Amino acid sequence: MYLRLMRTSFDPSMQDEGMRLIHEVVDAFREQPGFGSYYGALDRARGATVAVTTWDTEEHAQVRGVDFGDLLPRLQAMGMRFDDPEIYEVVIQT
Repeated sequence: MYLRLMRTSFDPSMQDEGMRLIHEVVDAFREQPGFGSYYGALDRARGATVAVTTWDTEEHAQVRGVDFGDLLPRLQAMGMRFDDPEIYEVVIQT
């Protein structure tokens, strides 16, 4: 199993709208081959999020070719900034 870690930052005044759009992103992930799970965490005061998804293979964790439609430009227009994703092989699970 592989874990994909994605960090973002955003304008805290836009968090409610941003969180609604993130649910649409999660729906797009669910449609991808090898998808396992999604965990999202939010630091409201700093305007930061961390998203962790799990995948069956490293290739699937790369999440290439996903059609997010206009979601990413809409999130970016609200001030959301995305760091490059980090991918890790899961070696311990309890």
